[in-house]
Amino acid sequence: MSAVWDESRAQADEMLGEIERSLTSDALGESDSTFQDMKTITINVIGSVGFGNNPSFTEATNLEPPKGFKTTSMKSILTIVNNIFPAVFIPAGLMTLPFMPNAVQELGFAKAEFPQHLKKTIADERCSPTYNNTLIASLVRIADQDTTPAMKTSKTSTYLSEDEITGNLFNFTIAGFDTTANTLTYAIAFLALYPEWQDWVIEGIHEDLQQCAGDYSTMFPLLTRCLALMVLKYPPPSIAAHLIHFF
Repeated sequence: MSAVWDESRAQADEMLGEIERSLTSDALGESDSTFQDMKTITINVIGSVGFGNNPSFTEATNLEPPKGFKTTSMKSILTIVNNIFPAVFIPAGLMTLPFMPNAVQELGFAKAEFPQHLKKTIADERCSPTYNNTLIASLVRIADQDTTPAMKTSKTSTYLSEDEITGNLFNFTIAGFDTTANTLTYAIAFLALYPEWQDWVIEGIHEDLQQCAGDYSTMFPLLTRCLALMVLKYPPPSIAAHLIHFF
């Protein structure tokens, strides 16, 4: 998906700039923010492609909540994902009681407000259609393409209710976030531990960049070495090292 490709590249470029600045200021030249950085990139890309939000890498955790909310939509997602079991099983009303610890109250507000964020975004999309290549714009168009009573009751109708839209958005967001962030972190750790494969991937990328300008449609199919690394992320490195040659 070209929108994912473009946003991922923009976020990665910003992340690299931040890492370079932090390494310059750190006396040991070390960084311990890799996993958090991958989470930030992932949630920003999901926010952009799913909801049309476009925060920069550095803005992601510093955005102010909209009027009437205690959290932003992306922060509420992060809070829920990082505390998925209590978020599922503990009522929001219980977690937001005044005597609860701040972290528990924050989770409660995130759980209570995330559906409200989705409904507000859907309402905004209906009032001012963006026609962007985003998941929410696509779902709203599907929901609104035929809302006559006959289509609503038809078994073959493509009509989506608002609850179905919010349910799909929640599922796509939650399902895509943790797995993507973990996969990216694994890949970076693997390349750091095995610099020979890092050199191998870099060599392939440089060769591919000489053949095209870097846009999604022409570049992605050429990245066979990157695809080899990501497809084989789960086998032990010794096995992966042998299997990569098949690519």
